[in-house]
Amino acid sequence: MAVSYEDILNANLKSLKKAAQAWRDMGDRFGTLHEAYRSNVKPAVDSDSWRGDASNAYKAWSKVTLGQYTDAQKEAKGVAELLDFAYSVLNAHKEGIEKQRTTAQGEGMVVDSHGRCTMVLVKVAANKGESAAEYYRKHPEKRKAEEAKWTDVIARAVKSTQEADEHVAYLLTHPPKGNSSLPNGFNGAIKGYAGKAGAARASKTYKAIKNGKHPSAMELRETAALTQENADNPEFSRTLINSLGGPNGLIKAHNRIDDLAFFGDTDLKKTFVGLDKGLADSLASATRNAKSSFYDNFNKKLKKAGLETYDMKLADKKESSPRGQQVHGYQSLVSLMERGSGYGKQFLIDTADEIRRAEDPDEGGDPMIWRMHGDFSNSRFAHDPLDSILGVMSGKAAATPGHANAATEYLDPGPDKTNDNLEYLLKDRNWHNYYSGEGQAGDVGQESSDARKGLAAAIEAGATGEPPSGDSGVPHINTTRHRGAEARIMLGAIEGLAPGVNGDPIPENLHQPVANALAEYAPDTHKILYDAEDARNASQVIGSEDDANISPEPKSLIRLMRGISDTPEAYSTIYQAERDQIRNEFVDLDPGDHEEVKKHLTKAAQGLGVFEAIQQDRKMDQRDDALSHEDWKAKVMYHVVGAPLTPIPGSGDVQQRMVDMVTWSMAEQRKEELVNKPEEEMIDDWLSGNTQVRSLVSSWGESKGLAEGDTFIDNRQHDALQDLRVARKTNLGFLRGTDGD
Repeated sequence: MAVSYEDILNANLKSLKKAAQAWRDMGDRFGTLHEAYRSNVKPAVDSDSWRGDASNAYKAWSKVTLGQYTDAQKEAKGVAELLDFAYSVLNAHKEGIEKQRTTAQGEGMVVDSHGRCTMVLVKVAANKGESAAEYYRKHPEKRKAEEAKWTDVIARAVKSTQEADEHVAYLLTHPPKGNSSLPNGFNGAIKGYAGKAGAARASKTYKAIKNGKHPSAMELRETAALTQENADNPEFSRTLINSLGGPNGLIKAHNRIDDLAFFGDTDLKKTFVGLDKGLADSLASATRNAKSSFYDNFNKKLKKAGLETYDMKLADKKESSPRGQQVHGYQSLVSLMERGSGYGKQFLIDTADEIRRAEDPDEGGDPMIWRMHGDFSNSRFAHDPLDSILGVMSGKAAATPGHANAATEYLDPGPDKTNDNLEYLLKDRNWHNYYSGEGQAGDVGQESSDARKGLAAAIEAGATGEPPSGDSGVPHINTTRHRGAEARIMLGAIEGLAPGVNGDPIPENLHQPVANALAEYAPDTHKILYDAEDARNASQVIGSEDDANISPEPKSLIRLMRGISDTPEAYSTIYQAERDQIRNEFVDLDPGDHEEVKKHLTKAAQGLGVFEAIQQDRKMDQRDDALSHEDWKAKVMYHVVGAPLTPIPGSGDVQQRMVDMVTWSMAEQRKEELVNKPEEEMIDDWLSGNTQVRSLVSSWGESKGLAEGDTFIDNRQHDALQDLRVARKTNLGFLRGTDGD
């Protein structure tokens, strides 16, 4: 059976991969031998037990031997890198040829083994319609021209592959000069050579794009493959960025790639987006080591480039925007960063610091520096670079290990409250980030619909140490202890966001993420809600740096909870966290320990009383919009999902869904009573603190073998309901300003 050129190429590519792995394995073995020689042979040679000329001579040679092991490992790893480089380049070209062949076939061509294209009219009719086939039947000269065009397209793709093959062959046969102490010794200089060579090749494409040229599809694919292959190679990344001209060239290249991806050839959009991601990953790799000379030099230049203005079609073509509108470097840089991952913590923090410095009037900045004509909400453009880099820092764009730590470090006020980043973002910053009118004097601007989304993600990540849960409403509840820095962020968010009586509402984009974070502190907040009648004004983090708890001032906590509860999903998250905390405390409670039972029931009733006060306060605020409040309650009911109960025969789907929400079992008579009510009454009844307290006491008593009607159970229900009413009244006073505050 004849073997095609394609089969041979595929076999060769497979061999390259195997050879690269073999060289890597060889490098690992040389590393093992190096360690064995260093640990076992070298100490024996260097000991004082052997002296004399022979000893001195052997000691000198032992150093040479140790160096050869080191160079051998580097050479083996370097050859593996070169073979990986060869594979990436040649495979990208192979895929490019295959794509061109497939496209030609879609045009009705048959492509032979030499790349010659012949039009088959039956295929044209099948792919493009009978009218197209008839056109070429009547115009044979057009048919020949089309055949010649596609033959030339494939020929150029093959030639590009041949040139790439020659380049790879040259690199493999012309390694860099080594500095071995032995003639023909191992060449450690090969290590890292592939990265530099690949970066030099990729930079030609990126520089061409940056300078307004149009590289071929084959060049684009090869460059995308190279950046993907070297995503974690700092040598490649630094060489590439330096070749582009540092931050200034990086920003220009990104802007042009964005222009080509979304305003250019739509067939190559995916390729351009891949090139942009490759550029972002290269930035991450190049800046991960904050102690390198490259890092210092790059950051120094970025401080200037970040404030300069650049052309970008997205900004220029925005509706209602004046033509010629430009963007600032930091806006483009963060837009690029949102497409990558793996950034070093220090680079994220340093960049955020410089962006703040550019806008904070207290640091000599311009608070309107990022403001633009047109609302770029939820676009691919980081119109508000500080908010966007907070999102990157949190892991919102790419949940990369370490990002949550970056958010924690950036927002942590510190034990002595010397870091004011969180306070600035919550209280002082001007969030009006686009012009609401003509952008002239007196235009106070407007807040975009995506304002604070990055901040919200950073607060959740920073206060929990985990990537943000997003809008899922499924926080990492009680999964870990909290570090002091995390607790300080949570406490700072409570203090900074809690509205006063009739104060400004909490921005909606903060509701769910803050609820997610707060839910993880349910053991702390459950205790605070129990103590809410105290006249304490203390607000502090207690415990150690490794195991900390929050102790906020109760009124601030309750007002924050009320503020975020305008979003039903956020209310549901903190409500469910409180109920779970109550349930957890009752699991092992001994009914014979009457004082403990009374204490925990009082805590449960007072906690539930807070949530009933929030419901009532919201109903008062929405009294002119009854439908809105009914919709809010229905959504709360839907989102508080617990363990489903046994299906009740004859109940409707909606009613069954409502009963399935209950996370602790209700007595059978209560089930029957609820499902026979209209839907709205059923929701009201279930959300009622009275229902929850009664159900808690009765179901707990039943689980402990206490019969219904037991005097102790009846008394506990009576006491708990009284505690609930007191807590509801007290906390409603906090929220309505009738408590003397």
